[in-house]
Amino acid sequence: MSHPSFFQHTSEAIRYLTQCLPSRVGIAWGCFDLFHVHHVPFLQMAKSACGQLAIALVTDDQIASIHAKRRPIFSLEERATMLLGTRYVDIAFPLSADISDLLEQVPHLIFNSQGISDEADEVQRLFPTNAEAQTLSGLNEIDITTQALLHILYKLKLPVPFPRFSKLAVSSENRSRKKISNVISEEELPTLLKHLNERQARIVTTNGSFDILHPGHVQYLRHARTLGDVLLVLVNDDHSIRTLKGEERPIFNLLDRMYTLASLACVDYVIPFSGDNPLYLLERIKPWKHAKGGSFEPDRIAQEKQLVESNGGTFHCFELVEGFSSTNALQKIKSLHQGG
Repeated sequence: MSHPSFFQHTSEAIRYLTQCLPSRVGIAWGCFDLFHVHHVPFLQMAKSACGQLAIALVTDDQIASIHAKRRPIFSLEERATMLLGTRYVDIAFPLSADISDLLEQVPHLIFNSQGISDEADEVQRLFPTNAEAQTLSGLNEIDITTQALLHILYKLKLPVPFPRFSKLAVSSENRSRKKISNVISEEELPTLLKHLNERQARIVTTNGSFDILHPGHVQYLRHARTLGDVLLVLVNDDHSIRTLKGEERPIFNLLDRMYTLASLACVDYVIPFSGDNPLYLLERIKPWKHAKGGSFEPDRIAQEKQLVESNGGTFHCFELVEGFSSTNALQKIKSLHQGG
């Protein structure tokens, strides 16, 4: 899970950030456990206000103490992997008392998301009292904390029926096309393919539900992106996931899942599909390479492989990082709650 922009100590972060001057440095803090759609607009806004965005992550021990050992869901380095996989975060490091050294030595802005983090008391203890915070406005509709989401999971005792999550979804009216310009509808696909073919781009495709985005997804998608010039991620719609995985899934609706995927730096375009498989889209796209990761049904994979190869493409299988899946994440949430 190592990443060159994750620093174990604040002193390392200071050395890196001083090399970036006079670029404006933004510092945000929080847990960012169970990375989800409501984190993305905050990171977008913070990054737009600075040149280098640094995230001070609340440590595992601090989170466990605050939340009676029911968290974290993911470790410090796993959470850093998720954040550093986005288009917005440049470095991450553990939040500690040494943060005062950074604030003294590096000109900065501190971003406060008005509640998007659940560890406010801990951070107030570590940050100097004279540190000025710049509140990011415009988050009223999307400022749902991880803990609020988990409380709903706990209350409903997992698995959670999808319709109960409708109130957590950010409506499409609140998300401009400008913010998610790399989310493409099936109707827009011909125009995109024409553009990519004119560029002679080597298209890589992959598909999945991506219900709870986790570090295994990030590493797998990074690998897939290295296979060609452009990565298109085909995403199951809500009905197809319910058919495949039961009425309790998905946890996040299609728009939220696509929006979160689109925030990853390795993902060029996100396209939804309906039905049991994406064969009809693969026939239209005719990818140069098609990648699969994680567990899958052999018969369904055989169909995708046959179609891709019949169109002159190549089929690749990657193993996800051991232990990572949306189902495993849900089971861990459940076991941590039951054990608390």
